[in-house]
Amino acid sequence: MQGLRVLLLGQGRLELDGQALTRLLAPKQQALLFYLAAVGGSVARTKLASMLWSELDEASARSNLRGALSRLRRWLPELLLVDAQQIGLAPGAAWEVDEHWTLRAGYSRNRGQIDSSRTVQNLLVPSIHEEAYTAGLSWRIDSHSELNLGYELNPHTTLEGTGPSAGTSLTSKVQMYLLGFHYTF
Repeated sequence: MQGLRVLLLGQGRLELDGQALTRLLAPKQQALLFYLAAVGGSVARTKLASMLWSELDEASARSNLRGALSRLRRWLPELLLVDAQQIGLAPGAAWEVDEHWTLRAGYSRNRGQIDSSRTVQNLLVPSIHEEAYTAGLSWRIDSHSELNLGYELNPHTTLEGTGPSAGTSLTSKVQMYLLGFHYTF
């Protein structure tokens, strides 16, 4: 199965695209992912820092948390939801119907790619969406090949310019249809 897989029962296990991450990540990074998966939502940075580095003062614990997040983002760039206050895993689900079919759905939210004072600079590529919804399915043809279909919707969004960009307005709605063929040699 593709994506992040977190097994919490028995001996905990982390997999990314079918490959074990448990030996590649430090124990505190693993603990962070296990905890976020178990909670199923966002958790305050202060709580995570004090829970994982309880032996340290608050500033050192938060510094260690930033370092752990930096390393995790290299492995899981699209799967962590991080802002100044909270950390969570991007919601999504995959359901293996049988040995051939897998269904997927997901949701992503961010704080916006650009600031309203910079709308003039982003007229050609309005990266203003704060939400994305995804759905897809995969058909495993055999042990080496897979056909993937997907859909992504970034809902209608408008950003009104402020400051140096006053008087400008960006409006965008994005729909993507994806078709892919995956072959493993």
